[in-house]
Amino acid sequence: MVIVVSCDCLTGIFAGFAVFATIGFLSAELKETVSKYAESSGPGLAFITYPEAIARMPASPFFSILFFLMLLALGLGSQVFIQINLYFLEIFISLVCFN
Repeated sequence: MVIVVSCDCLTGIFAGFAVFATIGFLSAELKETVSKYAESSGPGLAFITYPEAIARMPASPFFSILFFLMLLALGLGSQVFIQINLYFLEIFISLVCFN
């Protein structure tokens, strides 16, 4: 359990560095402030700002494919997590109600 929590925490920190480095690259490329891009979050960041930044990078097709594969993996992982939690919730409710 500790390994999973540690990996989750380190992944979040690494993702933060990756996202803010990419936003910093975009703001430097367009000569605008970082705060303009830092305000966008959620779908606006994932599907507008981040792809725009990747399109301006060298080897952009490669990084675009990696980015959208990452989004696919995150979506599938979230779906699996939700299904597992629902399974354990059903077990818990069964134990509480029928004991």
